[in-house]
Amino acid sequence: MKKKYIFLFFLFSNIFCSQKSGYNNLIRDSENLFYKEKLPYSASKNLIEHVNEENEEQLLFMMEAAFLLHSAEKFDISNKILLNADKKAEELAVSITEEMFSLLSSETTKDYKPEDYERVLLNMTLGLNFLLQEEYDSALVEFKKVNYKLDMIRQKTGRIYKINLMAKYLASISAAAADDLDYAYIELKQIEKIKPGIPHVVRDMMKLCYKLNYMDDYAVLAKKYPRYKYTHDENLSEVVIVYEEGLSPIKVSRGPLLQYRGMRELLKASIQVTLITQSVTGVTISAAMAMLGSVEHPIPTYQKRPYDINKIQISLEDEKGKKYNIDPILMNDVEETMIGNFEDSYAKMEQKMVLKIATKLIAAIVAQKAAEATAKKFKQTKGIAGLIGVVAGVATGAILFSLEEPDVRCWHTIPAAFQSGSLLLPAGKYKMNISFFSKNGNLAWERDAGEVELKSNKPNIFLYRTVD
Repeated sequence: MKKKYIFLFFLFSNIFCSQKSGYNNLIRDSENLFYKEKLPYSASKNLIEHVNEENEEQLLFMMEAAFLLHSAEKFDISNKILLNADKKAEELAVSITEEMFSLLSSETTKDYKPEDYERVLLNMTLGLNFLLQEEYDSALVEFKKVNYKLDMIRQKTGRIYKINLMAKYLASISAAAADDLDYAYIELKQIEKIKPGIPHVVRDMMKLCYKLNYMDDYAVLAKKYPRYKYTHDENLSEVVIVYEEGLSPIKVSRGPLLQYRGMRELLKASIQVTLITQSVTGVTISAAMAMLGSVEHPIPTYQKRPYDINKIQISLEDEKGKKYNIDPILMNDVEETMIGNFEDSYAKMEQKMVLKIATKLIAAIVAQKAAEATAKKFKQTKGIAGLIGVVAGVATGAILFSLEEPDVRCWHTIPAAFQSGSLLLPAGKYKMNISFFSKNGNLAWERDAGEVELKSNKPNIFLYRTVD
């Protein structure tokens, strides 16, 4: 009999102590290859073998592998994974204010539920891939989905998500290339209303005014922005720069639960209410609080990651030596969205989390005491009674263990922000140079990008990413 209880002890212990996230371990190697070695394709190979494994972390492996393949310009493979990831994400999607901690098992052993911004960035990445492949209709579908999803999320959660200006701008580029000029113009007008005076947006609006014969609108723009000179020429080529800036924040622990701001007092109050409402006797608040001494806060937080380069300038020199500069500007601050919306939801999560901890904690302690009392009642030996108590204690520890490791899984390889810029130039061959600037405004380095040929019958899209 004694061996049986010892076996149960180790069984419970091993079940809960072995529940570690394989994703969190594997992503570190891929990040080193991508960020330090600048080898996104090699980084993707570490993860792609897990893409088809149907487990709780499949979506994470899909998102990471697909974005690394996007960065490596392996668009076909990236799209195949992204399309499946988008479908899976929508099946799994649950508002974070609804998906609360059960406290009965580690969150890292559950299917990963995508955050709202992750669902949106799946479509953003798909749209970019299709745009760079000159599949303009497919790109337009994905960019439309970005703001459609944001609308649905706003209606469901009440969160005030900003319109994704980057998606709207790229939707306009895609629509114009697909000859849907009216839709392209509508998207630009909405951007202008939300954030007036973006140079490349205004110039594209002027261009479309000519094509659609909206000369009254053109006159309004010309008067409002006299510095934006535009001479209509059907042979002009549009150069579009998409710049993916830096490293997005990642989830980390908030630290020890009882050391987090105001948490000790909140838990004491909740435990006291639970003891009274459930008519529990023989359990003190101090004893319950002692069980939480080494427990981590179960709700993670986002932590910014350091990077220095946050601006690029593209220089194009024509065959006569004349130079043209493109300075991309911020269109979508992923970092701000991630941190802001998660912390806005924290207060709701905290209330439910505190109540659940108190309820489960008291239930576990009562179960432990009841098990010990039952053993003694049937006149079993003190040793056996103690072992039963130990097993019940393991159950208590199992519940508390689930609190020790907040679920810090998230999409690591996405950028902190998206910037864009464009310019209308005569078609032809140009020498391209890229200048990279640090956050203090200093030139960090330059890169000769070689010769490019601009064509007038389609947008010329160039994608850049910095992680330094």
